[in-house]
Amino acid sequence: PENISDGLHTIYLNATDNAGRYSEIEWTFEILHQENFSMKVYSLDKTFYGDKKIILNISLSKKIYELEYLDSSSSGWRKLCSDCDEYGFSRKKTKIFEDGQQNITIRAKGFGDSHEENFSFIVDSKKPQISSTKPSKGEYTDGSGFYIKFHEENVVNLTLTIQGNETQTFELDKNCSENRNYKECYNDLNLSSFDGQEVKYWFNITDVVRNVGSKQINVNIDTTAPVINNPYSFWIQDGKYLTFNLNVTENNLDKIIYSYTDTRGKLKTSNLCIKLKNGICEKKKYFPKGIYNLTINILDKAGNSDEENISFNIF
Repeated sequence: PENISDGLHTIYLNATDNAGRYSEIEWTFEILHQENFSMKVYSLDKTFYGDKKIILNISLSKKIYELEYLDSSSSGWRKLCSDCDEYGFSRKKTKIFEDGQQNITIRAKGFGDSHEENFSFIVDSKKPQISSTKPSKGEYTDGSGFYIKFHEENVVNLTLTIQGNETQTFELDKNCSENRNYKECYNDLNLSSFDGQEVKYWFNITDVVRNVGSKQINVNIDTTAPVINNPYSFWIQDGKYLTFNLNVTENNLDKIIYSYTDTRGKLKTSNLCIKLKNGICEKKKYFPKGIYNLTINILDKAGNSDEENISFNIF
């Protein structure tokens, strides 16, 4: 496809082999007028593609010598068609591009004229993969410990939706910690408006081309801490014994424990109650001789707690 001017031209061609044999040919031709052409690319009009296989649709105002393209992963030009006036109109034509940023050049070469157009887009053919979420079905939460593990490189938006008597959607930080090929997000939310309700929750991940939601899971919301109604009179000492009689308001009790540090610096912990009888936890405990500083912890199933401290001596 030499760029030859209009007018009369003569071509001489000769060849000689190693034995001295010789042959030649000559011919004359005339270029009357070289018309310019135009190219229109109707595809590659998106910023993001969710499939590696992308449709190409190109029209040309006249038949050209060659139509070709250059992409980010290739070392040279790749031919689409030769001696053609369209690509993708008469029948569907596609090309496969790898995931990631793509910079494409389409070039049409005529006899004495050429056209190029550049295109830039992102291919993301893999939808977000959600591996696990927490809390699990039927668990209690005070709004803390919402967790998602997923794989997605091009996160645009990450949300958590809570649906109970009302529905709230929380925008979460999408820049989560990396763990090998996965991302892990931990979130603590203020769910006081859902206190006492069984709700559904689910995560939504939006990448550059699609939205994927996690499985909807039912959990119980409890944002109210346990209350000791008799904080100054819940224990009585009788020699080496302490009798605990705690009047507690808590519908979802996990356990009531006490703890202290012994004379060797070791932390000692023991259960008092794992359930209440008419709101009362009553238990008698023996303590050897010594000085004690006890911490009483009341924990519910959602992680809320109340704490009291008492001191006494056993002689």
